[in-house]
Amino acid sequence: MSFMDIYDRMCFTVSSAGGRRGAQMGTFDIGHPDAMDFIRAKRENGRLRAISGDPLEGLDTDAEALVVDRDGRAYVIADDELHLAVFRDQASVGALHRILPGDLPAQKRARKKHKPDLETLFLLPSVTASRGRGAALVTFGSGSRENRCNGVLIPLDADGEPAGTPCRFDLTPMYEPLSASLGESNIEGAFVIGDQLVLLNRSVADRSDNAAVRYPLRRLHDLLEGHRSPMA
Repeated sequence: MSFMDIYDRMCFTVSSAGGRRGAQMGTFDIGHPDAMDFIRAKRENGRLRAISGDPLEGLDTDAEALVVDRDGRAYVIADDELHLAVFRDQASVGALHRILPGDLPAQKRARKKHKPDLETLFLLPSVTASRGRGAALVTFGSGSRENRCNGVLIPLDADGEPAGTPCRFDLTPMYEPLSASLGESNIEGAFVIGDQLVLLNRSVADRSDNAAVRYPLRRLHDLLEGHRSPMA
């Protein structure tokens, strides 16, 4: 930001001398440590006056992001991405960890069609013996389409870093009975409380209901083990 301030003052000084106004555009890589300062600076009176535009103007914010905060780390996932972002503190640049294979189209409409629609992210305090010990993160697809009925378990090591290979598992045994009961699955939140898993379903027009659905936590462990029996 120090150089951005210098360029701004230089352009403003030249403009003040008369004649043609200066024109500048300032950009930051989103991973740069000063990126958030740049966004805030454009909202400060008298700062970056000669740099045009708003850093957030025209930003595509259709994607939704889910965040888990644990031991000073922030874990972030977006519904149209195949990676988990981990921010170790407020100053460090985040690191991306792939959790699903393949690539998504860059074109907006095609990307929306093919995205995994990961709408939940929550901490699972312990993992079944076959998956190893320790905590893990879990993300669920929304279930709103056939390609959105997958979950991913992301093991964490003792320091809270993603460790090992993420495990993709099928949510169809859970979502099919849920859709039959509610009219349509559109899961947009989930959390673990005690020995229960709670899913939050958001209504879609008149085709389904808003609902908080509770399952025994062991049902999630069954899914992780590949059990296929329907879960009413």
